[in-house]
Amino acid sequence: MSDNESAPVVLVVDDDASARRTASEILRRSGYTVLQAAAGTEALSVSWKHDGGIDLLLTDIVLPGMNGVQLASRIADQRPGISVVFMSGRPEVDAVRFGVLAPSYPFLPKPFGAPELLELVRAVLAVRAP
Repeated sequence: MSDNESAPVVLVVDDDASARRTASEILRRSGYTVLQAAAGTEALSVSWKHDGGIDLLLTDIVLPGMNGVQLASRIADQRPGISVVFMSGRPEVDAVRFGVLAPSYPFLPKPFGAPELLELVRAVLAVRAP
């Protein structure tokens, strides 16, 4: 990243505090600015209150109150053009049940390591870059 290029902003949403912290730390160490939320309604609030742009939503599929697919739709209403990566510890069940196995929805099965997370985030953000 050049000096006049700002770090991409990623909103990490997961009700599992450990998973949320791990993903956030991996992203921070790699130069991303990270916002966090434990649930969909909290994520909407964080998005609304954040003055700058948000480049990527990294969300668990199963969340309290609203699922990750619903959250992604609501965030996209607030922030048109935001990229989304879904994640889940039960990828087969959740991905089919919530219908996120379409090619347009990047999916990251949990548990994941830093290389898998960073590779997918970089690939998704590269697609949206001008």
